[in-house]
Amino acid sequence: MKTRPALTAIVVLLAAGLMGQLFARGGAGKAAADRAPKMAVPAVSPNAGDILVRTLSGQSVSLASAFAGKPTMLVFWASWCPDCRRETPKVKEAFAKFSKEGLNVVAVDTAGRDKLEAVKAYIHENGLAYPVYYDAGTSAAKAYGITWIPTILLIDPSGKVVSKAPHVDEASIRELLRKG
Repeated sequence: MKTRPALTAIVVLLAAGLMGQLFARGGAGKAAADRAPKMAVPAVSPNAGDILVRTLSGQSVSLASAFAGKPTMLVFWASWCPDCRRETPKVKEAFAKFSKEGLNVVAVDTAGRDKLEAVKAYIHENGLAYPVYYDAGTSAAKAYGITWIPTILLIDPSGKVVSKAPHVDEASIRELLRKG
């Protein structure tokens, strides 16, 4: 019976040591971009005209109408997602900074487990000034091969995806606008 307390103590010390190593290396506190899988730009961009999303009032619209032939930052997110919440200020900052230069910013809530009321509340609480759509059936996310949120796509005026990342990438935005 004396071995159990000793064994328990050893297990606790080992666990504490492993946790210490994890935090020392930054594993537990890593940013979303560090934890996200590698994101490759799709070889063929989907036809956004074929993808339907809903406005927050429930109207069905094609995603292409949101792009309007402009260079676009398309943000896939969800209100319950902690990484998305951390990225929201950067998306807002990019909108404020680059919309004057012609960047169109559009967000699509992937809605897998989000309720429309939660999305509306999040938009209001965070003062989001760019259009936000609701992807109730996740058809837009599937069409663009979204496997992680947040995912931020940069799309050129022709509708081609030129960048796919788990975070706002200002250098890529500048490049898109330069070519755009």
